[in-house]
Amino acid sequence: MLFALIDLTKYLCKVGPYSARSLTGIGAIYASPAAFDAFNASARLGDQLFVHPRLSLVSWAIMYLTNGPWSHVGTLMGNGEVCEAVTSGVGVHRLERYFDGRHYLRAVQLFLSDDEGLRARAYIQSEIGKPYAWRKIRRLFLMTICNEHPDYRFRFTIDLLILLFLPVFLVKVRPVQLFAVSLAVVYLLILGVNSFNRLRAMLRLHRDYLEFASPKSHEAINSSPNRFYRQLLRAIPLRRAGKAPRNGGSQPTTPPTPGGI
Repeated sequence: MLFALIDLTKYLCKVGPYSARSLTGIGAIYASPAAFDAFNASARLGDQLFVHPRLSLVSWAIMYLTNGPWSHVGTLMGNGEVCEAVTSGVGVHRLERYFDGRHYLRAVQLFLSDDEGLRARAYIQSEIGKPYAWRKIRRLFLMTICNEHPDYRFRFTIDLLILLFLPVFLVKVRPVQLFAVSLAVVYLLILGVNSFNRLRAMLRLHRDYLEFASPKSHEAINSSPNRFYRQLLRAIPLRRAGKAPRNGGSQPTTPPTPGGI
């Protein structure tokens, strides 16, 4: 809540990553009514349209959780139209509605082949008319705040704990206080498990990389100046037969297992 309020203040005051200078620095244009004709003339079929609204709390929340300057993306369909998923569902809308002086826009070309472009257009056409994916949005939100998604930031945890503990101090009702504390404990347990799993996966990937880069020795691991980190690397079981030597001996000659972690 603390970090969210700070970021919201930056958004409302249009400073930091939400300033006009920052947005134009990453290729965005100010979508004034006078800029529509030039933008529409340069837009290509299949370009991705990234949108930054200037005054929208929902859009700010999306940008805060995704750690980026864009809250929405659509696909340009030509003839001044854009296909996008909005709260009313997936549909085709007029591009001109974004040129009201309250948005920054950027069009990004995907450089698809003709065949890929036709398949992408067919897929987009098949999605038109479908409802908005509220269930996926809720799941994505939970994954983000619980460190199951790369967009997780530690500030989310601080904000959520402040929000959960406010009733403990402000509401003098025992059941409400117990409920808030229980939610905080459950959240911290889930966060701890997910953080441990992500750390273990990261270390396993890093160890596999070291073994692939140095197949005959463990010099990279043994020479690490951080003893705790060195022990963590050795504690991760390898995904192949045999055990890695602990003191610089030769490794098994079996090549590293390809694929994920």
